[in-house]
Amino acid sequence: MLTWNRQPLRTQRTVVFAALLVVGLGLTGVTALTLLQRSLVGQVDTQLATVAPELVRHALRGVPEDSDGDGDGGDADVLPSDYHVLFADPTGAVTSTFSTATDDAGSPLLPTLTAEQVAALDGEAFTVDSGAERGHWRVLAQQLVNRQGTVVGSVQVALPMAAAEATLRQMRVALGLIAVTVVALGALAGWWGVRRALRPLREIEDTAAAIAAGDLSRRVPDRPVTTEVGRLAGALNGMLTQIERAFADRT
Repeated sequence: MLTWNRQPLRTQRTVVFAALLVVGLGLTGVTALTLLQRSLVGQVDTQLATVAPELVRHALRGVPEDSDGDGDGGDADVLPSDYHVLFADPTGAVTSTFSTATDDAGSPLLPTLTAEQVAALDGEAFTVDSGAERGHWRVLAQQLVNRQGTVVGSVQVALPMAAAEATLRQMRVALGLIAVTVVALGALAGWWGVRRALRPLREIEDTAAAIAAGDLSRRVPDRPVTTEVGRLAGALNGMLTQIERAFADRT
């Protein structure tokens, strides 16, 4: 606090202005990233919700036998690229998997879910990590119910979030660069504005110094009386005139 009080007024005002810019831009950036993340995740969830019913219909006609995840399953053609599918029985034991994901996307670490746990999710998608530490996957789990209404298992459909996360990273970098530029330019503009605003005070300081040196005829430059500095200058000039007269009478 002592160090802060020793700083010139223009430095204090410039620092405060820059701090306000940092806070404002930080809140704006966090809000923008949050909204963008929600939008991107919502797009992924929409894709999952679109493809999952088709998978369920195909699965009920016969769950694919390809369990090695090489993408050769009979129903793999119903999937867009980079999807991973897991079929399980009501206890959560895996019965079949297949994937159209590339090696770059890795594989999702899908949890073991019983039919009851899948029902408890109520169609809400969730996020899991990638086994290759290459980002995250968005997963939608649904129950498999036959024509008799019996739950025969569940299916988990996963879609990588690599594209969404790459977009978020690019946005973070862009917002960071914009924030640094705006704060730098704002601090410079604030310093110039404060320096310009305090120029009348420096004139009063110079006038006081000249009077202390013996120049009793020195006066503060006039300013508009509608401003605080103008009223202060008028009051000081009136006081200086009286002091000069008193000194002359005493002499």
